[in-house]
Amino acid sequence: GTRPVVVVVVGVAALAIAASLAPSRVQLVLLPGGVFVGLALALSSLAHEPTRRAFDALDDGAIRALVGDRATFGAFLVAGAALGVFPPIFAWTAGLGDLLVTWLAHLAPGALARDGARLPRLVVHGVGLLDLAEVVIVAMTIVRPWLFARLEHDPTFFGPPLALPWLGVPLMLALNLHGLRALRAHASGVAA
Repeated sequence: GTRPVVVVVVGVAALAIAASLAPSRVQLVLLPGGVFVGLALALSSLAHEPTRRAFDALDDGAIRALVGDRATFGAFLVAGAALGVFPPIFAWTAGLGDLLVTWLAHLAPGALARDGARLPRLVVHGVGLLDLAEVVIVAMTIVRPWLFARLEHDPTFFGPPLALPWLGVPLMLALNLHGLRALRAHASGVAA
């Protein structure tokens, strides 16, 4: 159907918008709120029936394509560490985590869609969820203070686009949450 295409198009559009925004002190002040809103929307999507149906309708190719976007994030983060745009501890852990989840998704045997084998789906969505938790924690505890200090010393610093965590992280979180929800519902025999 067209739903997977729409999800991919929205994801790409969100990335394009996010990539056009450079950090400012205002964005840094708003960052926790924006991340919280994005994460809250991802979590609340679990209770929204049309959203659940949309995620359940994603086929294997659409899921792998969405997870594949994480490779872009991962490469961006690793390159950012090399260029001094991100604190290395964040960029390496978050970037390699994104790359790992992408590799797991693309190497997973069978389908990652709702009707696919349970173990590969559990591994991809479980590791993806753990990686995103690490990203949010390290972004708030290390990246945000690092950027404040960086902008204090160099107001012209052109660092990472801060809209990425407002858009990309919640989209990947929703994908992982819905993947795990579908697994749990399938295991208990309940309609997801």
